[in-house]
Amino acid sequence: MGFLVGSSCTVQSCSANANTSNGFSLSRSSIQGCTARSNLGSGFAVSESRISDCVAHGNSGSGIFTFFDDNVVLNNLCGSNAFSGIYVHSRRNLIDGNQCIRNGRGITCDDAVNTIIRNICHMNTTLNRSISASSARYGPIINIVSGSGPSVSGDGPAASSMTTADPYANFAR
Repeated sequence: MGFLVGSSCTVQSCSANANTSNGFSLSRSSIQGCTARSNLGSGFAVSESRISDCVAHGNSGSGIFTFFDDNVVLNNLCGSNAFSGIYVHSRRNLIDGNQCIRNGRGITCDDAVNTIIRNICHMNTTLNRSISASSARYGPIINIVSGSGPSVSGDGPAASSMTTADPYANFAR
């Protein structure tokens, strides 16, 4: 076991590497700017917590695993994790602005009442997203793999090649 964090704690700029279970397990706390790498469980297992600006890489479980309700998962990088970059297995979570690259799955959500917006998932082995809960809310999923934009040279102006103006869009590339 790496870090086991109780209620009302703040964890910043720490690393958990090669632990026999989760890298970080926290409840009712905040974690920012931390790295979980090569742990035998998930990189981060969170409950009623906020996780932001963290890196989860090469863990045997998921990069980030929400095992109880009411989490904020914001601006994290999850790469090369065996199961999912982010696995949402709880309710009332906000999953916003994360990048999930080269995981088994990008984002997996199997519980209700979650909001999933502004994420980028690409090169995940099985799926970029698996959202099976019918009451989960998510921004449009825009596949930008097949499209190509015009070349741009100079100082602009240039039109957007993102194929959507929706500020809540999720992208697959």
